[in-house]
Order: sequence, then C-alpha cells, then structure tokens
Amino acid sequence: MRFLKSLVIGVSAAGLVGCTGVGSHPSLTVGSPAAPAASAAPPASAAVVTATAKAAEPVSSQMKTGARQAAEQFYSLYSARQFATLWGLLSPTVRSQVTKGAWVGVHEACPGTAAGKSRTIQAVTAFGSAAIITEAVAGATSTPGTTEDVFSYAGGQWGYSPGVLAIYRHGSVAADVAAAQAAGFCTGWKVF
Repeated sequence: MRFLKSLVIGVSAAGLVGCTGVGSHPSLTVGSPAAPAASAAPPASAAVVTATAKAAEPVSSQMKTGARQAAEQFYSLYSARQFATLWGLLSPTVRSQVTKGAWVGVHEACPGTAAGKSRTIQAVTAFGSAAIITEAVAGATSTPGTTEDVFSYAGGQWGYSPGVLAIYRHGSVAADVAAAQAAGFCTGWKVF
C-alpha cells in the first residue's frame, strides 16, 4: 500500500511539472486560507498553494484485463527463467534505457529467489496508462508476503516497468550484478 500511495502522489504531482508560476496554470492560486486570492498577497510564510491536477482517466475493464494478462505472461516467463524473452515484455521506455544484454546478464547471474516460483495475482489497480499489480510469490517468507509491480501501457500493449533502473547502468554486467547483490535483489523475491 505504501508503494501505491507514493505512486498516486507522484502521478498527481506530475500535473505540476513545468509550472513556472501562478499565472501559468489556471487552477493554481496563492493566498491565505481565509483570504480570497484577489486580496493582497500574505507574507511568504503564510502563503498556501493550491493545485488541481487532472484526474487520471478511468480505465476500462478491457484495459485492466489486458494488464492482468501481461502480468501473468511476464511472471510465467520469469518463473521459467526466460530472461531474454522477458526483455521484450518491458515497457518501451525501459527497453530504451536497459540493453537486452544487460537485462539478461543481470537476471541470469542474479535471478532472485522468486525465479522458478509461481505467483498469484491478487489485485490489479489501473488508472490512466499505469497498472499496479499486487501478487504473492509461492513460498515467500517475507512480510507482508505480497509485492507490487508497475506495468505501463504504451504502443498498444502493457509492459513491465521496474522501479530501479540504476542497477543496469554500471558499465558492465559484472558491475550491474555487484550492484544488484549490494542492493539485496539477488536474495529477494521482487522482480527488479
């Protein structure tokens, strides 16, 4: 749930990116809580900024089903240790940032304890072009026993979007594996 709340806050805040000032956004006003926006501006310490971010578009049941199917396919291949095929199921943004060689090399050397184990999808929360997949890994002993992964919709398909891309940017597979080990991914059950 903590991840979900952080993602929702991040998505809401994304509506504010690029704002250069109060006048650049029609729903952004500065004023004190008790004074109307047209009155003289209060001291900086008393200013309140209010923003209304555009709500994420409702997701059809077909989109939600598509996200679930993409996750089921991804987890099935991950369980079977088919890392080369998995690279094609990453979101286009991730594929542009992580080479196939780095992805395969890191996961073959450091598959985590979840590789080879089945997963049960417990929930799919979809909004806009993102879906959070909550799943349980068979035999996982960690608390809370579930994990959440993000899938993104682009180019007519859902793709996995790992949260930590920095693992794949150390200049060599050996250095990337060392970074994954240091971060605890090789002994964890979350896909990274």
